[in-house]
Amino acid sequence: MIQLKSSVYPLISAEGGDQIPGSQRILIVDDDIDVAQLLAMLLRDANYDVEFVENGQAALESVQSCPPDIVLLDIGLKGMDGYEVARRVRALPRRKKMLLVALTGHGQEDDRQQALEAGFDSHVTKPVSLETLEEAFSLLGRP
Repeated sequence: MIQLKSSVYPLISAEGGDQIPGSQRILIVDDDIDVAQLLAMLLRDANYDVEFVENGQAALESVQSCPPDIVLLDIGLKGMDGYEVARRVRALPRRKKMLLVALTGHGQEDDRQQALEAGFDSHVTKPVSLETLEEAFSLLGRP
């Protein structure tokens, strides 16, 4: 496992390492609308195709109807938390390769371990920068 100076913690080993092009579709799932809108604006300015939803059920519907390449998923959602959303996404057919990034204010080792067990590929602590996100995307070597 690679440990970085930033707040990105990959939970799988990197194969490749090519940066994901800006045209990738990203779904942001966060119940804090201000955070989701700011993050969406940051990613759109970097040329990503971004959608955001406010809860786990809406995330599952979006993943099924128009699958994103990357899901930035807040752990502390009301109702269905991010761990449960991640488990349900991973159980869907043809969604196992979707990049799931845990987005959270909790950055302890047990938080990262719980994210791994739920099916996340990477764990990013808030507040987050575009550089940190792109580092997480490229470390996983995924389109």
